[in-house]
Amino acid sequence: MPVTAANSEVLRFDRLYIGGEWVLPEEGGLIESIAPSTGSVRALVARAGRGDVDRAVAASWKLGPALAAGCIRSAPICRNPKKCAR
Repeated sequence: MPVTAANSEVLRFDRLYIGGEWVLPEEGGLIESIAPSTGSVRALVARAGRGDVDRAVAASWKLGPALAAGCIRSAPICRNPKKCAR
């Protein structure tokens, strides 16, 4: 879910994907992603804080049974369609 910044060559990813949704980080802030070959800023990405990590971990625990079955509904490829969470 990139959003182009004022400089059309720098992408801005201001949200985190947690629990199947794009959400704003609780603490806010962006981190620069630097291209190693040029040293230039290629993207600004959302900075996750402790609260965001806690939310992500809690969301992952909810997926436990589906992951154990080898499939989750949002996965593009299901390894075990008969056991997929629906």
